Amino acid sequence: MLRYFSRLNRARKVLWSYLLWWIHTIAHHFEPRPRLWLTSLGLSGIIGLALLLSTRTSTAGTTRLDRWQIFRLFLMPFCVSSFAAW
Repeated sequence: MLRYFSRLNRARKVLWSYLLWWIHTIAHHFEPRPRLWLTSLGLSGIIGLALLLSTRTSTAGTTRLDRWQIFRLFLMPFCVSSFAAW
């Protein structure tokens, strides 16, 4: 695992740092209300789909994204909306 993180470029290290910060914040300020998490999930779906459409389609054609890129397009709006709702 250390080798994996040592080989990451700067942008991916920043993304991992954001995720670790979010997990740390969730652990210390967890809100158990299902409405918050369902709202965040819904916003993630709506915004994630818009991000997916905007990144895959261009005037030059369709760009192929791998599964991790697609996952991140939906994960980031979920993290932001759940954090903003506390």
